[in-house]
Amino acid sequence: GVAADGRRKALLLISDGDDRESSAKFEEVADYLKKNNIRVFSIAIADGRVSDKLLTKIAKATGGKVLLPNSPTTTKKAVADIFADLRHN
Repeated sequence: GVAADGRRKALLLISDGDDRESSAKFEEVADYLKKNNIRVFSIAIADGRVSDKLLTKIAKATGGKVLLPNSPTTTKKAVADIFADLRHN
């Protein structure tokens, strides 16, 4: 996918990275995202330990990024970095 105005599609995922009850397998999701040219940008957040393994796999498969902010300030910067990337690609 390309949006109607010619820009690439992107998905912003905010998650702790844990896959609890997915009905689809990772490979199916990754294939769909790649086939439709959708980049996934993940912001990993959690009160405790963040599981970024799956988020990293999705980002690598789609040409996106994973950001692991650890404070409100770095979370704001992570969002700003994603939007800057989207504006330039």
